[in-house]
Parts: sequence; C-alpha cells; structure tokens
Amino acid sequence: LSDLAATLEPGDWAELATDDLTTVLAEVQGIGATGSILPYSEDGVWDGLSGRFYFIGSDHIYDGTTSGPRFIAFDEEDNRWLVLPEPPWFSPGTMHGYDHSAVLEGRLYHMTLTVGDPLREYDIASSAWSARATFDEGNYNRYGALEPFPAMGGLVYVEGGGVYSWDRQGDQWTTLATSVAMGDYHNCGEYNPVHEVVLLGGGNDSGAIHLLDEHGTITEGTAAPWPLRVNQAIVTVDPLSGDFLILGGPGEFYTYDPTTDEWSLQPQGAPFFGTGQGPVELTIAGPIDSYGVVLFVKHVDPGDTPAAEVWIYKHAPGPVSYT
Repeated sequence: LSDLAATLEPGDWAELATDDLTTVLAEVQGIGATGSILPYSEDGVWDGLSGRFYFIGSDHIYDGTTSGPRFIAFDEEDNRWLVLPEPPWFSPGTMHGYDHSAVLEGRLYHMTLTVGDPLREYDIASSAWSARATFDEGNYNRYGALEPFPAMGGLVYVEGGGVYSWDRQGDQWTTLATSVAMGDYHNCGEYNPVHEVVLLGGGNDSGAIHLLDEHGTITEGTAAPWPLRVNQAIVTVDPLSGDFLILGGPGEFYTYDPTTDEWSLQPQGAPFFGTGQGPVELTIAGPIDSYGVVLFVKHVDPGDTPAAEVWIYKHAPGPVSYT
C-alpha cells in the first residue's frame, strides 16, 4: 500500500493487488441476497497505528437465523485480508455495514442495527470489545452514519434529520438537532480532519448536505447533483486537501469544497464504475491518512467466478496536512 501510494501523482488511480480478498468478502452460507458482505455499506475505516483497514457488515440474510455478520481487516504489513474473531455481540441474520464504524484514538466504534444496543468499542491494541452508552435519542431506525469528531470529544451520529454527539470521556449522548433537512434514512456522514467539519445529510431521494463544526453549528450547503444514498453514492474525503470526494449516481465523480461550497465534476470517473451491477454497489471506501490516498474496495462479481478489486486514488499533492 505505501509503495504504490508513493508512485501516484494527483488524479492517479492504481489497483492494489492483495491476498484473500474474494474469500473474505464472500457470503459463504449460500443464503444471502448478493453473495457478498458489502451490500448496504459504503465505509471502511483505517487505523494508522495498527496499519489495518477495518469493516463490519453482512449480506442480506434471508433466513434470519444464520450468523451473517463478519469482522474483517486489510493488514498492510502482510498485504492480506483477514477474517477477525467474531465479536461476542454479533447476532444471527442481517447486519449491513452502512456507515456505522469509526476509529478514534486507537479504538474502533460500531453502531449495531438493533435498537437498544449499546455503542460497541473495540480496543485495537488489545483486541477487546466493550459496551458504551446506549443510544436512545430521537426517532432512531439505525440506518445512518457514525463518524469520529475529535474536536467535539468523541463521535457524531446522523440519521433521518437528527444529529447527535457522543462524548467519549463522559460516555453520554447529546442531541444537537432533530429536524435537519435530509432523507428519512440511508443517510451519509464524513469527518473532514483538514477543515474540522463533518459533512452530513443525503439519504433516500435526497442530495441535501450540511456541515457540522466543532461548536455544534450546522450550516446548509449546496445540494449534491444526485441523491447521496447507500448503494447509490460513496461519500469520502481526501486526507490532504480536505476536498470531499463523492462518487456514484449515474457513474460520476464530483468533489465538494467545504470552504467555498462548490461542487466540481471530475474529468474521469472511477475505474471500477463499469464493473458489477452499478457504479458503487458492493463498494466501500475510506481515507488512508498515513499515505495521502483513499482506498476503495469493490466486490465486482460475487457469483460463480468471484472477483473483487482494491483501488487507491491520489487526489492532491503534498504531505499529510494534519496529525
């Protein structure tokens, strides 16, 4: 990963050859809708301390009783995908990944799909899971986005017009807003460490976006050119420039500059747009701040001849601009 990233110039895409990718992504029970653990997901998370890119998700499990979720990681040192030990709180049936994972200060956090469950915390160094505060704010249906926000002391969760923050030290949820314009569910969120904001909104039939700053102020931005909905859009961020990168819709790649509120259509789409069932179906992405690139994983064909790809994209020149 680091070697390939070092060869890229701004605007370059490159495919990263990795081991065991298709095996790790495959739904092997034979009871899922797609044969992949990536449907209704758009986000993987990178931890530079461990050199791993993490994801939790599942296929749509029709029987509702078989264990479907899987906890996986790409290990940079071995250039290999791993199935990690199953967390004790995994339950049978469907548990799509959505944008429900976040990394903060050496810990991975995950929001489950079950109302009444606590926020799950994974200490990466010790590989130990623990339970934090239960989220019981608002009209909550568990199809939103969880993001780190260190400047606010913890995490931010957005869904169906509600915006909420979790304080890590106090282990407490706080409601920031309850009627922000966006779709009713399948919403997006992305933390921007360069400009210290979280982009949030989108969802079903909605391109609405808003910026949350460290003071809890929410500012409406110019709407996206098409709905920002899981399975139809990837919302991620360039760790160097702080431009948001939005891919999907009819097979287009836009950037959004939060300092000018401007959208820019990029001259080329992603190289995986022409593969699989849709531009970003069965696709997850996440910024790799250690190397100034963004990593994309697409399960191109989960069928009889499975195929999956890992791509990295370099958007801007220069060193990483934050710590």
